[in-house]
Amino acid sequence: TLDGDATRIVVKTVVKGGSADREGTIRIGDILRHIDGQPVTDRSLADLRGLVLGEIGTFITFGFERRDGIDGQLYTYDISLMRGNADFFAQLKLKHQLAQETEALKEQLTSAESQLTALRAEMKDSDGRLGRDQEALERLRAMLRSAEEQLRASEATLRQETAERQGPEGRAAR
Repeated sequence: TLDGDATRIVVKTVVKGGSADREGTIRIGDILRHIDGQPVTDRSLADLRGLVLGEIGTFITFGFERRDGIDGQLYTYDISLMRGNADFFAQLKLKHQLAQETEALKEQLTSAESQLTALRAEMKDSDGRLGRDQEALERLRAMLRSAEEQLRASEATLRQETAERQGPEGRAAR
């Protein structure tokens, strides 16, 4: 908010959440000298308003001067501010936050997709090993059955040979 006469326009307040507040350079007491290169002295309030107003989101350059409180030296500075009200900047901030969150989610999705691809490859490899392990297990089981059959056959043969060696007397004693 500006206050002044035809010769000086002084910053009276800085609107909370507005461009000047967000940028942080302009202070109460600073003197406005030009708007987009146009001098502000000897201009009507309507003229000044016409210079300041414009499409929201576009930039405007202000020229200010400030007296240093310590040595009283005069400093000048130009500052470029985006046109807009507090609501516009709140929406702009929200849009920026949403863009950051969207980017973070995209990165998380990419990471999750990479992990999923790796897990699928590992699962496929495990399935292959499992299939080979199952085949090996079946071969071992078949070998075990064959060995058990051979053992039973050998035991039967041994019993028969033992019985035959004992002769009829050994068989009768049983």
